[in-house]
Amino acid sequence: MRRLMEISAVMLTAVAGMLVMGHYPVLGRHAYAADVTKIHKQHHVRLKHPGLKTTEGVDCLLLETRDQTDLSQEYSLIVESVFCADHLCKIVKVRIFLDELGRYTRFNLEPGTELEKAEGKPFSATDYDQLHCVLGDRNTTMWDLKYEEIAGYQDVVAQPDTDLDGMSGATKLLDESKYVVGAAWTCYTLWHWVNGGIGPVIRGKTAEASNRRELRAYLRDGSEAHKQFALEQLIERDAYDAESLDAINQLISVDDLTLQKLLIKYAEHATADRYFSMIELFFSSENQKMRLRSLRSLLDSEHSPSANVYANLAKQISRSVSYQEVALFVDLASSREKMSSPVISELVKLLESENLLIARRVYWALCECALSGTENAKLEAFRKRHSDIL
Repeated sequence: MRRLMEISAVMLTAVAGMLVMGHYPVLGRHAYAADVTKIHKQHHVRLKHPGLKTTEGVDCLLLETRDQTDLSQEYSLIVESVFCADHLCKIVKVRIFLDELGRYTRFNLEPGTELEKAEGKPFSATDYDQLHCVLGDRNTTMWDLKYEEIAGYQDVVAQPDTDLDGMSGATKLLDESKYVVGAAWTCYTLWHWVNGGIGPVIRGKTAEASNRRELRAYLRDGSEAHKQFALEQLIERDAYDAESLDAINQLISVDDLTLQKLLIKYAEHATADRYFSMIELFFSSENQKMRLRSLRSLLDSEHSPSANVYANLAKQISRSVSYQEVALFVDLASSREKMSSPVISELVKLLESENLLIARRVYWALCECALSGTENAKLEAFRKRHSDIL
């Protein structure tokens, strides 16, 4: 039995090698041969595509390549280059490659084949470069078009001999820098294979194969996309162990807006005590956007912070030079009736702020509070100095 398994493994590697053989013309027409040191695993998946006549999707074979440490390296999938309405198009098998997060990386063609444009013209090296750029652009808006609109599909049905990309159909609506001229259908077809349902499938498989240790490694050393993936997974798994919390606390100064939102979401899914502890830490960040997100989260939270939380935040607010921060904190403390003596004591310091907008906002808030004699005196002095702006 063991010998049979060894033979099967060798055969699978050989089959995988035949499946992934091909070339990417732009990069020197090199062949991508299966590395015998890699492990190849097959997944049967069902994918949908707007160019398919059926809404049920089609069965596809997804090849996963792993290294000897059993970590995912790459996924690939063989698809047809174009869905052809007039049955005259040249259909080429294209292998598309994606990373472990389901993001497009490159494509290969079967040896001896080339992609074609209108009138049977082969792709040039520039066309292949352009196609590569098109497939990697996840934010393009040109793909809002329906498949039938690409190159006047309805007219093609009525006039089978019409040159697809030579027509004045939907391609007129497209920016020529966003697709290969003469190959709109090919670009459309391959883009949807690359950026459609395959991405979430791959991310799901990577999630299933990743443990907390690997996710923490993504947080420490991964790209922003890997950090986002790791945070999403830790939120999904309610992972609030000490090691995960420590890895997340290292991200409090990130600039990436998506990461900031995920950090706040992670905190909001924690218990109340842990949530407040994390928000206080996030607010200590030097990143103003992160500080503002922290305050907005507190403003919207169903949890009621303790007086100590407000007092700690007020100490930082008293040194703030941001009107938005001060205004948000004042709204928060006022709405929660948390204008305690320690909070008031810190806010009074802002009456001396060089930013008169900040000082005036605090003045009006303090007018509604019960102040000590010294604090009242400072408030009155501010009123006399700045009566012209009150």
